[in-house]
Amino acid sequence: MEELDFQELLDRFGKDSFQKGEQIILANFGTNQTLLSLIFGVPNEVHVIDQVEKDGQIIRQVNLTCGGTIVCYANTKIPRARNQEDVLKDISAGQLGLGQIVVVHNLPTKRALIDIGRDSSGFWRTYAIDGLDIYLEIHEYFPREPFEEIGWIHKKGSKMAITDDEGETFQFSKFVAIGVQDDGSVFLGIEDEGLTRQEAMEVVLQGAQVVGEMANMVITSGLIEGKEEIDDGE
Repeated sequence: MEELDFQELLDRFGKDSFQKGEQIILANFGTNQTLLSLIFGVPNEVHVIDQVEKDGQIIRQVNLTCGGTIVCYANTKIPRARNQEDVLKDISAGQLGLGQIVVVHNLPTKRALIDIGRDSSGFWRTYAIDGLDIYLEIHEYFPREPFEEIGWIHKKGSKMAITDDEGETFQFSKFVAIGVQDDGSVFLGIEDEGLTRQEAMEVVLQGAQVVGEMANMVITSGLIEGKEEIDDGE
């Protein structure tokens, strides 16, 4: 039996604007190998990169690959005193993923989410698997590129380029834009991919402030020009 506060997880996903593909991976508390195999359409393999014991705690570093490409980097802290001997033997053997070990031994556990995050390079989570005879603290990092290449998550947002009167070009990856196109139509655009909800709101508010100032200038200029036309008419 596994327990997880899904409402807390959903609230965090909404707050930090995680893509649906990221949410599915980060909210999965079955075996990573099964999910990653389904996503990439090839068997997922576990490669133990390093495993050392220090001060009664095993530190295990693992790469998960699909088709030879690393799709997850995992680091796990395993306190020897909190894990039964059969579990420790399977961990030391390095043949099974941790999720598989939990399933093989049919251990009642609960999952406690410690942290999730995302940036332009990847997304990650840290969580604990906690039970009577097992305790694992796992940090998993998923690089974005392999998932973008197969379309599981979409690539980083588009960029906007502006060239000023001196010919210098500026590029913006996050923007609020209003412009008149060559055909006279008005373009409206907001790019906030990868920002938290608070950061996205700040971009929008700053954009709205600038638009408001520009509108005020246009209105004021129009009133002045209108008054000058009236004065000339008199």
